[in-house]
Amino acid sequence: MSFKMEKVNSLLVEEVSSILNKKRFLGLGFITVIGAECAKDLRSARIWISIFDEPEKNLKILKDHLYEIQRELNKRLELKFVPRIHFRLDKSEENYTRIDKLLKDEDKKLD
Repeated sequence: MSFKMEKVNSLLVEEVSSILNKKRFLGLGFITVIGAECAKDLRSARIWISIFDEPEKNLKILKDHLYEIQRELNKRLELKFVPRIHFRLDKSEENYTRIDKLLKDEDKKLD
C-alpha cells in the first residue's frame, strides 16, 4: 500500500470518528471506528466499525444518516476526490471470542 493510501485511510478514520462523536444521531449506540480501506482510485472507501450492542440496528441508523456524514466529510477533507464511504461491521472480535471458546473447550476435553 502506498504512503498516500495509508495517509488517506488514517485521515478517514480520524474524521469519521470525529463526525460520529460530534453529531449525535438519535438512537445510535457506542461506536468505534476501527479502520478504513480506500479503493485504488480513491473514489470509495470501506469504513470498518465496531458496535457495542445491537449492531444491526445501529448500522441501519448509520446508513440512514450516511449522506449527512458524507456531506460533513466532504467539507472537512481537502482532497481532489473525497471517497464515498460505506460502513462495514468489524466482526473480528466475535471471531476472536468464538475461537477462544473453541480452544478452551478443546483444553477441557484434553484434561
